[in-house]
Amino acid sequence: MMRPLVIDDAVCRRVKAQVEWADRPENWYYPERDGEPPGDNPAFVTLLEVGYRVVYSRTAHRGRVFRHLSVSIESGDRKYPNPTAALTIATLFGFTGGKTAEATTVEPGNDWILDMDGTTRSVVIAQPVE
Repeated sequence: MMRPLVIDDAVCRRVKAQVEWADRPENWYYPERDGEPPGDNPAFVTLLEVGYRVVYSRTAHRGRVFRHLSVSIESGDRKYPNPTAALTIATLFGFTGGKTAEATTVEPGNDWILDMDGTTRSVVIAQPVE
């Protein structure tokens, strides 16, 4: 059974506030300096209806800055989130260049970096921004 993705005005407001906070340079994540990954810090986590857990950061690494997002689901059976839902969530969090159809993102942008994390069962997406 496919998990629905609900994006309403309240979700859009929460996401906008999360992105504005994480995109401020004083809140950027520096892996070499910060130690604790963003997913372990509640300030970087947004919970979306129907069980999506989203971790968003602006990550500075090796002289580059990225939008960095991981999407997982609350599930006792260790499933991954639906890929189209993860791409659509990325667009909602400000990722650009994805191909959209009928209000969903169906293909990533050319500069998106995608991976699957087997430990957290998450879809991980990064996009260079600077």
